Amino acid sequence: MNNIKDFYVLRYSIVKEEPTLIETKNLPELKGDTILSTLLSGYSWETRGVSYAFIGFSKEVIDDSIFYVGKIAKLKKAQLGVKTSEDIVEQEIDDWKAVILIVDTKNQFIFARKTSLFGDVSQICNSIQIGINKVVIPEYNYKVFVEPVPSKGKFWEIVDNSAKIYRLELMMISPNIMETDKTARAALENMKNLFNQEKTIIKMENSAGELIIPYEPIDGYVNYIEEGEGKWELVTDDHKTKKKKKYNSDGTPEILEVDTEELEKNNLEIMDTKQLELYELSISRTNKFLLNIKDYIKGKVRTL
Repeated sequence: MNNIKDFYVLRYSIVKEEPTLIETKNLPELKGDTILSTLLSGYSWETRGVSYAFIGFSKEVIDDSIFYVGKIAKLKKAQLGVKTSEDIVEQEIDDWKAVILIVDTKNQFIFARKTSLFGDVSQICNSIQIGINKVVIPEYNYKVFVEPVPSKGKFWEIVDNSAKIYRLELMMISPNIMETDKTARAALENMKNLFNQEKTIIKMENSAGELIIPYEPIDGYVNYIEEGEGKWELVTDDHKTKKKKKYNSDGTPEILEVDTEELEKNNLEIMDTKQLELYELSISRTNKFLLNIKDYIKGKVRTL
């Protein structure tokens, strides 16, 4: 139950699709609200033969902050052995796996509960992104990108501790979130005006492992990515094996640890799985829990 305190920090970007083939609606006044119709309607879809759904989203108001709390779920099949009078017969049943999501549409954050039952952070991001885009693209002619916020400083820690660097790749989504790194934002906006690209990819390689990573201008782009508007990848040497090793920002996601001790101390009775899931979701909707989220966002946005 303690795992309820650990949430991946994600951000979503909303980028215009080109060309406009059909008449579509204007974006909401608050751009981040673009995804709300998908979440609040309980939209369900299928991808590669797997069923998904957004479930139970509700609006929660904390002081001057608004959050939307619910789940994304995917359907798996489970085999159960059922006893008959003559034998044990296997039966296939539906087994939904869900992740609690807390969404801040003002600053375009999504907090996703860390759980191995659904998949890693990349799988969670991809599932959210696919589901939202099935509604947002035809409704608004915009595309939504969902990325984990990388742990700050991890990129340069890897660079500084690598004797050899073979490859660097930076993928940046076209400017979307206004508070992200201003220098990188200006450069990408200029490119967007010229090329109208959804993404910008910078890729550099040196087969001998002698790639140089200058602090400027690379740090501006890394800062941009660290606010959730892209991803980075490095191929360096492994200190122990001396073989090539790949690192990427998806492997170093920022995790928000929410203090739930006070919320949990009076609820220590043993619960079955369904009771536990409902209890965890109810915790996520409490003022005390959401104030932790609000304080994180306040500190994060203030430092951008």
